[in-house]
Amino acid sequence: MSGCPSIQDSSEQDSVSLSSFQDQPYRTFHIRPQDGASCKIILDTKDPVSLEYPVQKEFDLCIGESESPLGDDIEDKLRTLKVGEKCSVHVAENKEMNRDKSVTLTLTLSQFENCIPVYQLSNEEKFEKAKCLKEKGLDLFKSGKNEYAFKRFSQALKLLILMLPKEKMAEAISAEYDTLRIQCYSNIAACQLKEESYDYVVANCTKVLDIEPGNVKCIYRRAKAYFCLKKYDLCKNDVFEGLKFEPKSKTFNDLNTSLNDIKET
Repeated sequence: MSGCPSIQDSSEQDSVSLSSFQDQPYRTFHIRPQDGASCKIILDTKDPVSLEYPVQKEFDLCIGESESPLGDDIEDKLRTLKVGEKCSVHVAENKEMNRDKSVTLTLTLSQFENCIPVYQLSNEEKFEKAKCLKEKGLDLFKSGKNEYAFKRFSQALKLLILMLPKEKMAEAISAEYDTLRIQCYSNIAACQLKEESYDYVVANCTKVLDIEPGNVKCIYRRAKAYFCLKKYDLCKNDVFEGLKFEPKSKTFNDLNTSLNDIKET
């Protein structure tokens, strides 16, 4: 299980297990896991298979922490199950993982515990969770898992927004708040740049630069996005601004060369 507190939007925190099924109130039978729920599940199959999850034995899984398409599928299925219910999960062939044919797994939900809802978290808890999500996002980004990094940065930013207004924050948190918010916007823009979502890169970098005009990473990312959008004058403005801070920067000088090449054609 994750060391960070989990997030959900439900107003209830419930724990349900297969072993205590008969002892639960009737209404509990209809409660399903929600985002952030800590689940105990079993994946079973008759076919030999290599997976990132254990097979034929119970293990822990937290909804919302997937880092793969298979994990996404399992989480989606878990949101539909009650304790004791089963469903099928199909695993496509994957030569890299030595799967030469598709496999069908049986997914069983044996226990789950929904997490503390966001509105019950203190600002301190939200802030610590946001920091944890940001760090996890960085690890995923460095590993090339851009989609999942984006999700973590976005979750962190959502928590920070829910902490507003700043006037109600403790002084220790308030001093670090803008720094973490800037990092989340900047990292989201980095993910979007890789996905070629250039308009969103511009929007998120602009949010950073409104707070911290000298943020060189966001100046460059916005300049690159403007270049790809063929907004060359705006790109040139950002390149010149970046070169004021880092005159010898290879990235800014290379982009400036690309701008000059376009003018000459």
